[in-house]
Amino acid sequence: MHNKNLGSTWKNFAYELRSFFNEWVNGVKADSFEKLSNLIITDQIKRKVTQEVKDHFIDEWSKLNSPDDLVEKLDDYDTLRSTFRSKQPRKEWHYDKQNSFKDDSAFTTNENKRLYGIIHNERDEPKCFNCSNFGHIARNCSLPKSVLICREE
Repeated sequence: MHNKNLGSTWKNFAYELRSFFNEWVNGVKADSFEKLSNLIITDQIKRKVTQEVKDHFIDEWSKLNSPDDLVEKLDDYDTLRSTFRSKQPRKEWHYDKQNSFKDDSAFTTNENKRLYGIIHNERDEPKCFNCSNFGHIARNCSLPKSVLICREE
């Protein structure tokens, strides 16, 4: 997706978009209205697909330029996934109080908490994400909050 530069005019932005679009159309060889229409529709469908599906089709994703081919593959994938999920047996979950982590001394002593990387505030006071002190939260912090500025160069 193309964005307008901070100091640029809208006229320049429109020119950049038009140039970008023309390069894209020439690059994908969309030499007819039908081909261009198919590419735009395919692009819109691809934008609605989850990352999991994109990862599944990673090797052929850029080659799928026909909406008919794309939706056929997506429907096949959905059918396969739903069939696979319905055949999987459900796991039985069982909670065993005697073997729970709560009763494990490795998770309850302070030395082992540090060993496992668990740092716990014994007073259960809130911790500020701004200054990392206990006793208040970032919304009530007296220190100035850091501001991130994003700009395109």
